[in-house]
Amino acid sequence: MKRTTKYVALDVHQATTVTTVRDQSGRVIARGILPTEAGALVEFFGSMRGSVIGSRCRSSRART
Repeated sequence: MKRTTKYVALDVHQATTVTTVRDQSGRVIARGILPTEAGALVEFFGSMRGSVIGSRCRSSRART
């Protein structure tokens, strides 16, 4: 299987993280709503082949 580059967007909230993964052409290849826990994120991204070279993260948590 050919390894490809994937682009990831994360919308991080206290309880859940919304994920979107796109291929090099911009086509959405995976979406998910995961618990905001390291194990869930590692499992989600660990199942993908290729390289993740871009990421966009956003948090709804207000800074004080």
